[in-house]
Amino acid sequence: MNLVSTLGIDLAKSTFSLHGVNANGEVVRRRTLSRAKLSELVAQLQPCLIGMEACSGAHEWARRFAASGHTVKLMAAKFVTPYRKSGKNDGNDAEAICEAVTRPNMRFVPVKSLEQQSDLTLHRVRQGFVEERTATLNRLRGLLAEFGHVLPLRAVEVHRRVPQLLDSPGHRTHHRLGAGRHCGQRPRLQKRTAVRRLAGPGSAPVLHRRQDVLVRSHTAYPQPSSPSKCTFASHSTANTKDPTLSPSIMTII
Repeated sequence: MNLVSTLGIDLAKSTFSLHGVNANGEVVRRRTLSRAKLSELVAQLQPCLIGMEACSGAHEWARRFAASGHTVKLMAAKFVTPYRKSGKNDGNDAEAICEAVTRPNMRFVPVKSLEQQSDLTLHRVRQGFVEERTATLNRLRGLLAEFGHVLPLRAVEVHRRVPQLLDSPGHRTHHRLGAGRHCGQRPRLQKRTAVRRLAGPGSAPVLHRRQDVLVRSHTAYPQPSSPSKCTFASHSTANTKDPTLSPSIMTII
């Protein structure tokens, strides 16, 4: 008999591997198809048992195959792995799926309806927003802790106290957080660093230029009228008498 009774499908984005056996367990179909031809081939088969891993797109394919009269069962990938006989590839994965779906004690994943998947999508998107908000608040709390402000873990407290810190006039955090402007330009952090060496006790720092590395000081937080007046220094142009180059407030950018 060449009729397929059990079909294992290894899902992917573009190409899909199929492994089909008959009622006696003999292999009668083993091939690779494109996405456009998969639905057409499965629709031409006699109603059979189809097994797939519960991965991306599995529930949509399960609904399509069930509409053609097939019995579709989904399994977690970790339960299919023990049935793989040799190296991992698409063909061997399809064979392992075909074998695992016939096991009487296999744990299957219920096929979700379109409404169930839509509700799950909303929950996952919301959970992603919550995780991003938590990460942003924790990052902000860590940065403020560098200035001596330890905020509680509650999000409502961070929303309440951060604007108060930024709006308080004369507060050192207000000036420090507002001093990150580099002549109206956004610095390229990944390519800049500062190397500072003290010439001796009581001496001003000597700044070095390494490759195309630029160094500046935030001591006076200047707001020059033109970019050409920004404070830069190199190994050949370092001004050791410049009072703005304070070793205590040198900033690495």
